[in-house]
Amino acid sequence: MYKVSEAITALKGLVGWQQPINPAMPVLDSVNKTATSGLYFDENTLVKIEAIKETQDYADISDLQFNEVLKGINERAIKSVCKNVFNKSDFIDRQRLFSGRIKFDETTTLAAGFNGYKFVITENNVAFEITDLFLSFQNNGTLKLLLFDATKTELVDSKAITVTGGTTEHTALNWIIRERGIYYIGYIAGDLIPYDRVYGKNNVQDVEITQVRSNTSTETIPLNITGDSTCNGVNFDIFVHKDYTELIKDNARMFASAIQIAGQIEVLNQYLTSIRLNRVQRAAKGLADEILVNINGFSSDTVKIKGLSQYYYGEIQSIKKEIDKLNKGYFAHGFTCNIQQ
Repeated sequence: MYKVSEAITALKGLVGWQQPINPAMPVLDSVNKTATSGLYFDENTLVKIEAIKETQDYADISDLQFNEVLKGINERAIKSVCKNVFNKSDFIDRQRLFSGRIKFDETTTLAAGFNGYKFVITENNVAFEITDLFLSFQNNGTLKLLLFDATKTELVDSKAITVTGGTTEHTALNWIIRERGIYYIGYIAGDLIPYDRVYGKNNVQDVEITQVRSNTSTETIPLNITGDSTCNGVNFDIFVHKDYTELIKDNARMFASAIQIAGQIEVLNQYLTSIRLNRVQRAAKGLADEILVNINGFSSDTVKIKGLSQYYYGEIQSIKKEIDKLNKGYFAHGFTCNIQQ
């Protein structure tokens, strides 16, 4: 798993387009001409700005619109590469934080201040998502759940939930934490009275979870954290998975060649499928065999020509091998922790 928007931001600008000499061609903007890897989509002799312009669907396209077409090719190439590289299951673990039953005939008394949990992501390229929240309180009220990053003083996120007393309130949360570090999730004790529970023992792989409290009574990072075993009425469903967003950002250049080839393949396919009827489009149809060989290669008893698809597959495999090397360093021994009360 990875965050698509952040992957696009990290990888766009690796491969660019070159401004044609022909003054009749659109003026490319600085974003499209940026190529920090030194690679350009139009280094392939069949991938030409003129041909792209004449085979895209809108005959009267403006320079601004054409620049957006080129950006679209780049972004789709990035998404194609990431999709093909990260095509394996990213599942690590899924658990209910506490599995024991609620004691609806017993309540607990909370100390004033922050009551909640300390979450520690112990591995690189791991994220956890709190998909669902379960609140068990005797009385009605509103609970404001708070999320803190230990490296920041201010609140990262919050959610106010209306609580119906006398039952277990279930609500979707869908908070995702995707960077290695320490986080706190909990609430400032108020009028809500939590039920007690029978604690069931669960393990959550790659995330260390400890119940904690603090005297901090404001919505700022909890200070003087201590362990706690008082039932606070809060339970979570937790989904742990691999997340390669930061790896993509930190190792962007290794994706450049695959992005270049993916973009070139899209352009050549555009030539063959254009709905326009003009000189360049007809020429492209006439060059169909050459274009297809360029994309798919050609093999006979005496001749073997590699196409862009074969080169693309090779680049994808190379990236996967590099990522495996990184993962062996990151996940050499694995990590599993018990939940503590």
